[in-house]
Amino acid sequence: APVLSWQISARTLVTFEDDYSQVNTHFDAGLPVEGTIEPNPNGEIPRDRFVGEPDDDDSQNKVFRISYDLEHEFGDDWKFKSVFRTAIVNLDRGIVLSFLGFEDEDLTTLSRCFSDQELNEIGYNLDNYGVCEFSTGSIEHKLVAGVNLFRQDTDILDESTPIASLDVFNPVYGNSPTGDSVVFFDTESVIQSVGLFVQDQINFTDNFIVLLGGRFDISNQDFSNAVSDTDDFSQDVAFSPRAGIVYKPIEPISLYASFTRSFKQATSNYRPAPSDPERGTQYEIGVKGDISDRLSTTFALYHLTLTNLPVSDPNNPFVTVPTGEQRSQGIELDVSGEILPGWNIIAGYAYTDAEITEDNTDIEGNKLSNIPENSVNFWTTYKIGRGSLSGLGFGLGFFILGDRPGDADNTF
Repeated sequence: APVLSWQISARTLVTFEDDYSQVNTHFDAGLPVEGTIEPNPNGEIPRDRFVGEPDDDDSQNKVFRISYDLEHEFGDDWKFKSVFRTAIVNLDRGIVLSFLGFEDEDLTTLSRCFSDQELNEIGYNLDNYGVCEFSTGSIEHKLVAGVNLFRQDTDILDESTPIASLDVFNPVYGNSPTGDSVVFFDTESVIQSVGLFVQDQINFTDNFIVLLGGRFDISNQDFSNAVSDTDDFSQDVAFSPRAGIVYKPIEPISLYASFTRSFKQATSNYRPAPSDPERGTQYEIGVKGDISDRLSTTFALYHLTLTNLPVSDPNNPFVTVPTGEQRSQGIELDVSGEILPGWNIIAGYAYTDAEITEDNTDIEGNKLSNIPENSVNFWTTYKIGRGSLSGLGFGLGFFILGDRPGDADNTF
């Protein structure tokens, strides 16, 4: 992962970065609920139980990324930035997939298949924007405006073959794929988008700041599936506003509120995309305070809604329809800073009420899977400041998470 920075002139700096990684590993499909989280009449499944085939299970993932970051200052109050990144991904794996549902009433045997998968993907992202600081009378402005260009080409081939089932309590390995293979996916996808954005941070006074901004997006996807001999083209257009306000009644206290709308193009690498894009709306209010010149805290309340989430069509499980909605709301409390010279802490608590508010099945009102209602985090470090060990530091931290639903049906 080499990095090269070049100070072309006093006002122009460019940085080039690239990294390459290759991971070769077995694919771990996980373990069934019965025997891990919930009881199984046959006992507990060992946590290190492998449900694939050690000799026929191999996954190779290669990622190559390269980028540049160019910044030029035209003056003390005006600068231009251009950031370009490209990523090339190749995933080549032959893996044994388990459906993680027992095929027998005795809760011992898992049905499996051998899946030969190849994914090739290349993506490009370019951001060009300017930052200008100016005043209109006594009011100060920090204006940001620019354009974002994005493209992603993806090819996927997925071919599956039956393989013998596995007894998770008495596994016998050495099985090979048998029977006829079936090509499930042979797809090509091209996603392109352009986004125009502008934002103005307005300082009316030193203690009263307003932020106004918006982004206009045009996105499309050209999708084809050779297996089903289908082609699909979809295009979305959206405007996403944002606004915020900060007021400081006294120097150590900042009160803030914000409103944000988000947009995510409806895309899919496996099937035609849903007809409507995902949209998000978030409201947040909070207070930031300096307990001392070394210690600060933040308290926030938020309400976030995501709409047009893709869910399975009850009439066709291989097609999704945009009827889902999720709502998340809660509070967050964070404290950070230096308690004593060299002794720093970061601590936080979050209460999250997250549920499915709309769906075309009977899971409306259920909690979102894998989201705990209560979570606590703590991290502390100490660095020796004097003597022969000056600069030596130590750290300790932990996370505490409450119960989390294991699936969308909230069955465990």
